[in-house]
Amino acid sequence: LGLGNGCGLGGLNGLGSPPMGLGSGSSARAAMPPGNSPAFMEHRPEPVGDPREEAAETLVRAAPPSRQLPRTKKSASFFVSSPGAFSSETRDASIHQGKFDMCSVLQMQLRQDTPCLVCDITGGQVMVTNMECEDFFESSDANGRLVQSDIFTLIHQDDRDKFSQCLAYLMVSERTRMDPQELRVITRTGRMRSVRTEGEQLIGMWWQLDFWLLSNDDAPPG
Repeated sequence: LGLGNGCGLGGLNGLGSPPMGLGSGSSARAAMPPGNSPAFMEHRPEPVGDPREEAAETLVRAAPPSRQLPRTKKSASFFVSSPGAFSSETRDASIHQGKFDMCSVLQMQLRQDTPCLVCDITGGQVMVTNMECEDFFESSDANGRLVQSDIFTLIHQDDRDKFSQCLAYLMVSERTRMDPQELRVITRTGRMRSVRTEGEQLIGMWWQLDFWLLSNDDAPPG
């Protein structure tokens, strides 16, 4: 009987008696749930999480709402300028660099045997000319070069409506060539000349206009 009490047989036969030396403490009996035998109690350690994940979650919860999920916004459009581009008060290199590069390309491709220029027919701005055209309209640094000027200032006032209607038709039609037109032009020195002009579409609304002299008229412009 003494051996049975010492080996904790009471815990095995379901009587609930703890082994000698283990159940004598009142604190051990108080911590043990009622109705459970210590021989069948199973120790289940609580799962231990990753300390790095817990630290990361703590930082996310502590961060302000505006900084929890940083996102970068991409621009809908962008323009990459050339390294030699520069900006000034009247020129934004990010906008105009491509246009001026295209003008340089067209400048080299213009024919050299006939006065011709490249014009943006949407607004009438002269974009490119050749030297023959500058000489034909008698332009100089003193009276103003043709580039960036309004092409309608080169057309006689009595023929401007006719020329304007011709350009308007080219804008709405799908034609790539302009029929020959006869009209009068005014040089930078004020001389009037009768010319024949033809046009060819280059890029978008940029057209090349060629001029052939029909007659000179030194009378003052009407």
